[in-house]
Amino acid sequence: MDVNRTPFVRKAPVDLTRCDEPALKALVSGVLGPSFEMREEVDGTFTPDGSRVRIDYVLKASQPLVASGFTDQWFGLEVKAVTNGGKKQALAYAWQAITYSLSTFDGIRPAFVLMFLPLRQILGTDADGYAHYFEALLQRSNVGGLFMRGDAPYQWRMVFGGQTYFSARGGLGGQPQAALKRRVGNSK
Repeated sequence: MDVNRTPFVRKAPVDLTRCDEPALKALVSGVLGPSFEMREEVDGTFTPDGSRVRIDYVLKASQPLVASGFTDQWFGLEVKAVTNGGKKQALAYAWQAITYSLSTFDGIRPAFVLMFLPLRQILGTDADGYAHYFEALLQRSNVGGLFMRGDAPYQWRMVFGGQTYFSARGGLGGQPQAALKRRVGNSK
């Protein structure tokens, strides 16, 4: 045995639910930054009543992603760390993302809004049973989840109502309208 040779040791994935918000934002910036134009802490207006809002990020895809089918529109991203709020925190976070999907930032309404960490990660085992309904409501509001594994190389995917819109590995999903279709009233 060669004592000067270090054996390969695979690091365990980082549990993203244990990261604080600055660590999650650093991860998002590092992973998405090369593929997206990112603007941080952007002020906006909630269209229904004119209330002031601020979203963590607005992003626009690079030309290679647009050429692969990603929308050429700005979209939003809100980052939240998990605390002990459980269902109550998840509801407040979901409502925050919905209000951002109905807001304008520099006069532009985002094509969609992503939540990172996604709702299922925040709810954990509490997600069983009703997470599907939460996700269906969010999808109808043009809100989805950004999923990343907690180990390098970081792969990401954007999911709306259980359907992948786009992923780093697979590109455009089979039903991009899951993210982009505007629903009003009782539309399907």
